[in-house]
Amino acid sequence: MANENPNPNIPRVCLCSQGRSGSSMMMRVLRAGGLIVDVQSDDFTSQKDLELLRNPYGTFESSATVFSGVFANSVKMLRPELFTTIPKDYMIIFITRDIKGITASWNQVIGTGISQGRNMATIDYVAHAIDRKSKWDSIIASNPNFLHLDYDTVCSNPQAMAQSVATYLQTPQFPKFTFNQVAAALAVDTSLYINRK
Repeated sequence: MANENPNPNIPRVCLCSQGRSGSSMMMRVLRAGGLIVDVQSDDFTSQKDLELLRNPYGTFESSATVFSGVFANSVKMLRPELFTTIPKDYMIIFITRDIKGITASWNQVIGTGISQGRNMATIDYVAHAIDRKSKWDSIIASNPNFLHLDYDTVCSNPQAMAQSVATYLQTPQFPKFTFNQVAAALAVDTSLYINRK
């Protein structure tokens, strides 16, 4: 099977979110906790952009082909329209942020000059963010059994977040896997990110 898990003792997670909501941070958290993540920047983020963002870890966002078998580990998905393509054996974690925080983060991105080439004015981005958040909120409401994290709570209480993730990933399918809560909590270093309110 093309999508077979190459690491059967380690769960695979699809982190679902939208831009400027802490998804890169959470992928770093998952990697620190012991998951194997596909490190691949999205098509819109150049190396220069990453330096401007002060985010040397990239965005960890894979393309729509992540489940074709080419990428077989934990991945990140920002587009709600692709949610139904996630294979059933992936565990799903959502991380969301309020619109005020998302747009404040986007305004900081504008200030760094990273917006060049994206051609999305703030007013257009706000409309885009509201629409995408509405779609993700609908998906979350329809899938209450998946883990849902809040960006501000993750940043203010990383230990509680790490415990929630560890509990969620502790399933009979992966009896040998233990999520490293200490390392995961330490990976929440907000000084590395510009997306603050």
